[in-house]
Amino acid sequence: MIQAVVIVEQRGNVIFTREYRDSLSRLSTQDVIDRSAGTFFKQLLMKKENIEKPIIHAGNKSYFVVKTGQIFIVAVTELNPNAALVLEFLHTLGQVMESYCGSTLTPDLVKSNCVVFQEVLDEVCDFGFPQTTDLEVLKSIITTKGLKKLDKKDQKEVTIQATGVVSHRQPGIKYAKNEVFIDIIEQVNLLLSAQGNVLRSDVSGTVHMKSFLSGMPECKFGLNDKLVIDNDKNSAYKKRQPAKNIELDGVTLHQCVKLAQFDVDRTISFIPPDGEFDLMKYTISDNVELPFRVVPLITEHGNSRVEVKIQVYSKYASNLDASNVILWIPCPSNTASTKLTCSAGKAKYEPEKEAIAWRIRLFPGGTSCTIEGMIELAQTTKAKTWSRPPLTMDFNVPMFTASGMQVRFLHLYEKSGYKPTRWVRYVSRAGTYQIRY
Repeated sequence: MIQAVVIVEQRGNVIFTREYRDSLSRLSTQDVIDRSAGTFFKQLLMKKENIEKPIIHAGNKSYFVVKTGQIFIVAVTELNPNAALVLEFLHTLGQVMESYCGSTLTPDLVKSNCVVFQEVLDEVCDFGFPQTTDLEVLKSIITTKGLKKLDKKDQKEVTIQATGVVSHRQPGIKYAKNEVFIDIIEQVNLLLSAQGNVLRSDVSGTVHMKSFLSGMPECKFGLNDKLVIDNDKNSAYKKRQPAKNIELDGVTLHQCVKLAQFDVDRTISFIPPDGEFDLMKYTISDNVELPFRVVPLITEHGNSRVEVKIQVYSKYASNLDASNVILWIPCPSNTASTKLTCSAGKAKYEPEKEAIAWRIRLFPGGTSCTIEGMIELAQTTKAKTWSRPPLTMDFNVPMFTASGMQVRFLHLYEKSGYKPTRWVRYVSRAGTYQIRY
């Protein structure tokens, strides 16, 4: 529960405030806001470490701080609200304000659009409780093109948007060609021990959609039949699944998804927003299929040189090619020169990163590449022990998912009966892909 939102310059001057409750103090609210702002910035500026803290306590008040552009957006409360909810609300509020301005927020820009921002604060929060930060809904209610009298049809549409019937999509959208694009994008994380054991491997995935559809279509989206949610209590559904399942450790769904239908049969039913959005985000830590296996052999010969031999095996199908593959090979800080040969791509020592960058433009599946050579070291009076940082990889593998995630179907129903074109793409990218040696 937020009692007031204060927009403040970096120097500490209050630009404007929006008070949602009059319970801050028995004094006049403005006196309390001014006094609170002074106390807040005294805490912020006098203690350097507090600058990195999103929540500052001063007296009996808590200040939730988010910096957006050249201003601070501060929520003030004497109560004990959900901190994560308040900070997320402030972050989204900053994005909404920047969208209205079309540029980074500055004190002068905020002052010149003060009336619009006051209206935004009136709509996004009611009596201290966040209501909606949906940009499309706000833009249908708050206009920056001057006020005009709405006819009955417009009033009805605004009412539908404000009451949240389909808050994320406006009616009457038309396209000459109806298309929907689905991207399954996965980031693969790996930590491999020097003995070749997997210490950690997981996948962070996103189902990203681009919707260019007319009217008000209803979509049903299904992933492969092996899908099962880790904390699912529907035992009848589990019995219908094959023995090998894709277990999702966590799922985040877009607000357009009808959760009641998802809880019944795991079908993702929704009316898509217009344009781009993330339909679903998920994490998986079991049965991850790693796209690359790296076998390093790095030997130190005293303080004069380091011998390198590394083999990289691609584990995906032979009809696929990874692109922009880079293996970063750390070198001691006193590296003088390198002599390297590689079976594919090019290798170059980059002194500013203290590493050799082995770049392979295209890496076919089911093959291997090797790099070997010598790293010559400069002689120093105080030779430090090399810490042997892990090897790291960057890569991009189209039409491959490390989790095995696949789109099973996408059904679309719209009263006009048109048949849209559907496009599906898969891609796996490197997250934190580290190999110790």
